[in-house]
Amino acid sequence: MRYTTEREVTISNRMKLSGIHSISDLSIENLCALYKIDIKFQARSSYCIYEDDYAVIFMDNRLPFYEQRRVFFHELAHYLFHHGNQRHMPKSMMTLQEEQARFVSRYIAMPRHIFLPLVHEQRSILDLQELFQLPEQMIVDRCHSMKRERTRSIIQTRLEYNQELNKRKSLQAENIYDGTREMLHQLASKVGEESISYDVRRLL
Repeated sequence: MRYTTEREVTISNRMKLSGIHSISDLSIENLCALYKIDIKFQARSSYCIYEDDYAVIFMDNRLPFYEQRRVFFHELAHYLFHHGNQRHMPKSMMTLQEEQARFVSRYIAMPRHIFLPLVHEQRSILDLQELFQLPEQMIVDRCHSMKRERTRSIIQTRLEYNQELNKRKSLQAENIYDGTREMLHQLASKVGEESISYDVRRLL
């Protein structure tokens, strides 16, 4: 896919293989059944306990519904991509995992293969918010991340084009030294011109 990160592609492909192809597949109930997660609602801060193939997410039932979904995807990101108990790890590692879960959760909540076609339909932020049932800021952050990847991809393409252009300019016969041409002739006489690349042969 153009304008994307390797992790975003990996997550999108993983979700497609799991049968997640539409917004309805992103319901909390469906994802809990798919990934073997129990969810329990309580009047306290949300958190997750997980092993390799099972998790329990304790959800704060005082939160608005869209915020509950944001938290659910955050905890799901921990379960799918992290290992170890945060309560028994250095604070720096815990902070890193929290930051990773924050942006990975956007890829899970709005996987590229579902989100991108809707964006191309020129949906408004409000439309996307209602479709995905997520807080506005999460939708905005997802759109910004896609825009950044597109910008990076364009810049990278331009750099590669300029490098190739400069390389081809430097390989013009009129731009090489006589000593270099003599060495190329010696090489050709030893290995045969047919063994030398086209770019080098045209300089002889």
